Amino acid sequence: MIQQSRITAKDGTTLSLTTWGEVPSGIVLIHGFADGRYLWNPFAAMLARHGGVLAMDLRGHGDSAWDPAGAYSVDKFVEDAQTIIGQCCSEELILIGHSLGAEVAIRLCAAYGRRVRALVLIDGGPGLVSDGMNQMRGNFSTRPRSYVSRRDYWQRMRDWMPLADDSMLDLAAEHALAPSQEGFQLRSDPRLAQMPLPLGDGGVWPILESLQCDSLLVRGEASAVLSRRAAEEMARRIPRLRYETVGVSGHAVMMDNPGEFASILERFVVGLDLAGASGKHVAAAETA
Repeated sequence: MIQQSRITAKDGTTLSLTTWGEVPSGIVLIHGFADGRYLWNPFAAMLARHGGVLAMDLRGHGDSAWDPAGAYSVDKFVEDAQTIIGQCCSEELILIGHSLGAEVAIRLCAAYGRRVRALVLIDGGPGLVSDGMNQMRGNFSTRPRSYVSRRDYWQRMRDWMPLADDSMLDLAAEHALAPSQEGFQLRSDPRLAQMPLPLGDGGVWPILESLQCDSLLVRGEASAVLSRRAAEEMARRIPRLRYETVGVSGHAVMMDNPGEFASILERFVVGLDLAGASGKHVAAAETA
């Protein structure tokens, strides 16, 4: 079962979300900068075989309302996510975040501690390349906001993202735009370009090095945002982390190679299921 919902943040901002499968949800999906929850649609049904799934639009993105003051920050996104999780999620959490959403997911680990069963970081984490992040912000601020048709947007996206899968461009053209007098315009708030993006280590190393859950890092092979060196350092320093690279993809891993990404993600989640079942058997044996 798929449900669309809205929740009110502490400051009154309306936040939009989609849930799949059982309720309350335990698998939480957090998109990246200037994206939306729609990017998770192709992967949600697979994930829902392993538990309830929730994908949110961060404020200023997708169907969520724009911040009243245009003052966007990771802290606000984390607070919004906590509001949603508090109302919609089960005790045990699997947090999955891409890019900016990875930063949010890491900080949620600090807030929820042992409630977090697993963490998945997709081309995000400490040590992001500043040039790549600034280029991403620059692309967002300089690209047109209005388009004569969804096809017009699709074709421009193809020029901007030469590695992107056609089906994912179809998804973006369907969900990233809202009807306007000129035809269509981007749903995201243009003031997002002014927000401080996570650079350097962001103070998250203590959180990551103290993780007590299983974790997965997925990097796009040609990513200009998460360098191979930074990813390898994460693999060395974060306990119980599995590191995977998706071929023929850049920073937009899910957009560029959704098939390989889905396979990696499913293997990880299936492994969590098997580990959980094994643990239950051991606990039952000890109790008997």
